[in-house]
Amino acid sequence: MTDRANLGLAIPAVIDPFEDSSLFTILGDETANKATGTAAPLSAGCLQFDKVDAVETTKAAGLYYAKSFDLGDARPEDVASWWAMCPDTADLDYAFLRIGVDASNYVEFRWADTNFTSNQWEWARVKLGEGYVTGTGADLKLTQEYIAVGFAFDAEDDALANLRVWKAEVLPLAVVEDI
Repeated sequence: MTDRANLGLAIPAVIDPFEDSSLFTILGDETANKATGTAAPLSAGCLQFDKVDAVETTKAAGLYYAKSFDLGDARPEDVASWWAMCPDTADLDYAFLRIGVDASNYVEFRWADTNFTSNQWEWARVKLGEGYVTGTGADLKLTQEYIAVGFAFDAEDDALANLRVWKAEVLPLAVVEDI
């Protein structure tokens, strides 16, 4: 097993276990039925929510949390990872994890629909240096105040129940061999 302390990351590198839905807020009116789900890959709990066709013209459904966390000495080659499960991938565009200062300034990490199999947990992992910047982004050396997780779909009127996510963390590239 690799020693994270020798790879420059703060221990622990878990951003959030995504096991308590009461800590999270619905991202917009395209998201409904927030709950603490069951059957996560290595845990009894996960976040669960639905994508609904609402008034907004957004294509995404998700949850966010104003939480202070530190990524220590994370480097651009280190990896943001999380688990995601989409019951039907026909209309899925990508899963996302956002890390930043607030809802206007963050880095979004995307895991493409081609990496998913319907109704199966997938381990999403993206190098920190390959995220999409919104606003001023996020200086990963500073304390972060915002985390969001969810799914983007091909059209705003797509609807899907029982979307699930579990455990966001940052890992040294040396731990993730296939990226």
